[in-house]
Amino acid sequence: MISKISIFFLVTIGFIFPTVSFPLYTLLITLLILTQKKIKFNYKLNAVFIVFFLIISIFHFFINNYIEDLNESLRMVFVLILVLSAIKEDSYNNTLLSIRLVSILLFITVLFQWIYAYSDFWSKFIGVLYSENHYEAGLNKIAPRAMGFMSNIIEAGFLFFISIIVTLNRLSKKQNKVDLFFLLISLLGLLLTQSKTLIIIGLISIVAYLILHWKSNKLMILTILTGIFYFRMFILETFSQLERLKDDGIQTSSFDARKVLWKNVVESNLYNSNWLEKIFGIGRGGFAQIYGDITLDSDFFYILNQFGLFGIFIAIIFISINFYFIINLKNLYYVLFFFLCIISSLFIDLFTNVKVIFMIFITSNLFKNESRIYLR
Repeated sequence: MISKISIFFLVTIGFIFPTVSFPLYTLLITLLILTQKKIKFNYKLNAVFIVFFLIISIFHFFINNYIEDLNESLRMVFVLILVLSAIKEDSYNNTLLSIRLVSILLFITVLFQWIYAYSDFWSKFIGVLYSENHYEAGLNKIAPRAMGFMSNIIEAGFLFFISIIVTLNRLSKKQNKVDLFFLLISLLGLLLTQSKTLIIIGLISIVAYLILHWKSNKLMILTILTGIFYFRMFILETFSQLERLKDDGIQTSSFDARKVLWKNVVESNLYNSNWLEKIFGIGRGGFAQIYGDITLDSDFFYILNQFGLFGIFIAIIFISINFYFIINLKNLYYVLFFFLCIISSLFIDLFTNVKVIFMIFITSNLFKNESRIYLR
């Protein structure tokens, strides 16, 4: 019995356990994966690309001896183990059950944070669930930007996004009230996080579903359009981040700050660097010595900084090969999921967040196994 529900516990722990100390998170999830009977390990081409990134990270650490580069090496080991792993097909239902359970719990939590915003109660979890900077930028600034028991906005928003995309995939096969319910709470939860990038890709996935299945969703489309027309001002006033996006467009204050940060990455790696650093990057440690150990808010600029122009080249090959194989699986929503992840990773840190990487691993396995399982 334990072996049958072990994937359920693995996914639930991986989605809930805080990443405020990401080395602890990676060690725990790695241990659980390595001891998991429902996971098989096989050589994959993707592993070769990750090994390149691992070698470069280790190289940075041995040359400069910065702890930040050691942490990046640990991150790459974690990614390598995920790449080599695959969940067995008979675990589909338990994986789906875990995603739904965590989605409900997270929705309840973010709704509670939204209702009781700016409460000193949440500050008690600094260092436990949230780092101080994520707490100040989320639950205690402008918003609220509710993140529930996740350690940051991106993790909370991404969990709701994968719940949406998985649910849309199921609805495309067979419409039912249960999936419609999870679609509703996932969308509401995503709005409550106020992660602009993830809200946009979440809405894109829903619009894509409605366009592809408009004949069977005429009533839903009409209801949504009517609701948007009559409640548009209420929605914008309620969700301040959406109102900022409407008023300022992409040139929001946060985006302007990111442009300055990305400019610093380019200057450090391509202009104020030697030829070796241009090819392999200055590393997170080198950048931290100048600007502090801050999140780069873009996987593209993270790769440029950590792995240089060689890393960008490898990443393009990696994305192209995976995109080709995913298209061949002929699951439109898997293609949409992968495409939206790549696009959003240009503006937020997805693949550099260890919990999000785990979520992508789980979702990818779910899509790969979905065609072999009868959807109830």
